[in-house]
Amino acid sequence: MFNHFSPECTLPSNETYSGFVSGPNARSTLNIVWSCISIIILSTWSILHLDVPAHVTPTKKREKFCRAVYLLWRKIFWMGLKLFSPEFAATGCARKIFATRSNSAELERLARIDGVPWSLTHTILVDMGGIALRFPASHNYTSASTDTSDLISESAGVSRETSASYPVSGDQVPEFIQKFSRRQELIAKLCGKIPWSLYKPHVQHAITMNESSTISKSILKDVAALSGNIWILDSKQLKIAREKKLITKMPNITEQDINDKSKSDGLVKLIAILQVLWLVIQLIARAIQNLPFTQLEITTVAFAATAIIIYSIDFIKPKDLNVPFYVSVSKEVEYEHFVEIAQAAPFAYVQGKRQADIYSLLIGFFSATSFGGVHLFAWNNQFPTEIEQLLWRISALMTIALPYIYICTHLPFIGKPVKKIRTDTRRGMRIGLFCIAVCYVPCRLFLLAESFRSLYYLPPEAFKSTWAGNFPHLG
Repeated sequence: MFNHFSPECTLPSNETYSGFVSGPNARSTLNIVWSCISIIILSTWSILHLDVPAHVTPTKKREKFCRAVYLLWRKIFWMGLKLFSPEFAATGCARKIFATRSNSAELERLARIDGVPWSLTHTILVDMGGIALRFPASHNYTSASTDTSDLISESAGVSRETSASYPVSGDQVPEFIQKFSRRQELIAKLCGKIPWSLYKPHVQHAITMNESSTISKSILKDVAALSGNIWILDSKQLKIAREKKLITKMPNITEQDINDKSKSDGLVKLIAILQVLWLVIQLIARAIQNLPFTQLEITTVAFAATAIIIYSIDFIKPKDLNVPFYVSVSKEVEYEHFVEIAQAAPFAYVQGKRQADIYSLLIGFFSATSFGGVHLFAWNNQFPTEIEQLLWRISALMTIALPYIYICTHLPFIGKPVKKIRTDTRRGMRIGLFCIAVCYVPCRLFLLAESFRSLYYLPPEAFKSTWAGNFPHLG
């Protein structure tokens, strides 16, 4: 049976001026829902500092539309991930920013030698994929296609004799390069022209590297990305490129140029902060007046707390950069340098920097405690059934414990070289992550579903408003 209660309040008399009219001393179910949802969306959206996407130049209306949809979907996708597992997102952000900081000093040293400006913001830009090395077009294939007829065709403006100096045919191109090229071609077909194409010398290096028994197969995806004429390097790889003189000097980019490309919206962040502040004040007021609060409000505070952690880590990162800065490269890459750069590619778990790893793990512990711990404030709340109350308590405890277990699995690898971690532990880490996810996902889904389900079974006092309702807010 659907129960519906419609409150009514007395309106001012028509015989006098209304003067100041106070808000009603009650709040509705939808008031609770919309205010919480607005906080979750605003706080999660405002902390998105995504890496620079693939550079695409749309020319047709269809391509421009697909490009816009892709950029929007990209934001929604990452927002969904941060909503579902914000403590893991905070750990990942911390790992990346601390590794960036540890690499920044060396790049700043090289920049001083070259007489160009460099700061932590520049290093962050590099690790976001914001600086691209572009090799000359003389050895490009005609397209990013991996069809054998394309791979053996001549490069534009280069004779067949010149192309023959790099004996690569379609039959010889490994499958891992073909798969990567097909993804690039798919982007080009949907969203417009891309500057990336297979590059003969790099393809030959990738083939040689693939055939070497001393190379870990776990880095083949990184090798495939280096088989083109455009290289998106991280800070470690850029340092190697400069030291090996692939680039004659560090990129000459001012911090003003970077900030000019950034599309950070201060108003959205301000509104998000005010919304979170309003919710915290409201919960404090309810606690002082001994009024119950809802599970959805507790869940919202948990999201907001983790969002604050993420934003405090990423606040100096540029936002919504869609086109990288290009640096021209004239020197051919030697095989040894190609291998060194490929092996220095980012690792999905740790960066091999002891101090960075320790700091990121501490952030992981803190964010897991704050996110799961906030849910424990609803320990004695009223639930539809005693079983649901028990499941809430178990799920809240599990959302604290499981990230701890995941983080602890990384402790033995702190400070170890990335190459060794790639070779020895990638499969074990994936298995461990899968086992943790099997337990974590049901707990997160239950907490989220129960936050909304319990709204139908709240005690009457939960709908009583407080003076905090007059504080500026949305919803």
